[in-house]
Amino acid sequence: MANGSPITALCQSPAVDVVGIGFASGECILYDIRSDERVMRVFMEGAGVKAIAFRTGSSSILVERKACSPSHTDGHPTLATASATGHIALWDLNNQGRLMHIIKGAHSSSISAVQWIPGQPVMVTSGEDNSLKQWLFESPDEPPRLLKYRAGHHAPPHLIRYYGEDGKQILTASRDRSLRYTSVVRDSRSFELSQGSLEQKATSLAIPVSHLKLPAITALAYSSTRSKDWEDVLTAHTGETFARTWSVREKKLGKWSMGGAEKAKGVSAKGKGVDVSLGAIKAVCVSACGNFGFIGTTKGVVQAYNMQSGLKRRTYVVGKDQTVTGIAADALNRVLVASTLSGSIHFFDFHTTAKLGQLDIPSTAVSIDLQRDSGLLAIICDDLTVRIADIETRKVVRELKGFGARVLDVSFSYDSRWLSVAALDSTIRTFDIPTGRLIDAFKTPSVATSITWSPTGDFLASAHVDSVGVFLW
Repeated sequence: MANGSPITALCQSPAVDVVGIGFASGECILYDIRSDERVMRVFMEGAGVKAIAFRTGSSSILVERKACSPSHTDGHPTLATASATGHIALWDLNNQGRLMHIIKGAHSSSISAVQWIPGQPVMVTSGEDNSLKQWLFESPDEPPRLLKYRAGHHAPPHLIRYYGEDGKQILTASRDRSLRYTSVVRDSRSFELSQGSLEQKATSLAIPVSHLKLPAITALAYSSTRSKDWEDVLTAHTGETFARTWSVREKKLGKWSMGGAEKAKGVSAKGKGVDVSLGAIKAVCVSACGNFGFIGTTKGVVQAYNMQSGLKRRTYVVGKDQTVTGIAADALNRVLVASTLSGSIHFFDFHTTAKLGQLDIPSTAVSIDLQRDSGLLAIICDDLTVRIADIETRKVVRELKGFGARVLDVSFSYDSRWLSVAALDSTIRTFDIPTGRLIDAFKTPSVATSITWSPTGDFLASAHVDSVGVFLW
């Protein structure tokens, strides 16, 4: 049929004994299995056919062959074929398969299914990019337009955090280079934060949209206190030397980039200030008041920026070439805490940037999480231990052990009594902080890469290495 090309799609047409057959070569044929002859042939270039769907009309080629009665028709006779590259081609069955329209980039990856809604000019498609879309056909002479869609991450999220104080929404970051706002109450409220008109740029450059997106997010912080006034989310990205702001209210990337290069005190041969990179951004934090954003770099520097204007306000010097792994600010803007790969926890005066003290721990501090209401600081260490420090006394008050593998994430409960810990041994453990004892543990089918407690204490959310969804416990 197609020079030995494998069959990749089959679809029964509304006509008796006629089937649509799609091949890996991009060819699609209509075949009459009773008479053993080919009725029609169309061809999609670039990739194999993954799905086929029919919408027949009273004058279609199927009716002309007396294989389909006019009572089974519901609109202009159309054949839809979907490819492994995410394109959809629409063919006119009235005119021996003439190409009517092609929807390029209908999905960002392979399309798994296409279906027409009977009696309506609507086509539904689903793809491996974890999206479901409805396409409306207003006229046979015009290409269809996107009517509705539901989508999620098409790569497993690796960083999730509850957003706001009501516990109804979660910010999720994934390796698909997107940041999404996910509602746990109603899916129609979920959306992806826009990174600009990337689809138009991708079309003009003939490249996938994913190539134009920002690198994957490695750190995320927010404060919803001033979310109605200016950007409220701050993110760090893989290998980038500056952090970016986002606005959840406006559903898009913000105006400011924080970090990058700055003028050093040295002077070049041409008499100009020397641009010195601060290194890659490894940690971010937003103050409780929502006015300040902090970035920590691989060069041992923490810088404070104004979230409204994007201007730099302060610099906290941790130490030369000490990679900052975590930043936290208390609820009253009195103390700033920074952790490093060398295992030291640094405490600074929030306003004067003076160093107040230092806590040395016998292992690398991978990351930190501060419960602002209680002043307890959870420190994830490389020796399979989670240490809890008090930022007032600047001492370790609890050591939580017993993990079978490296700790990936921690999260405090809203009342500061519990600390949940996700580890690489596929187990989520919950400790009672006052007693320092393990009170609950459960094993998950796959490794949980990130966890977050609801601000209301009703759910624990988790993201896993092999799932594009967010689990609620």
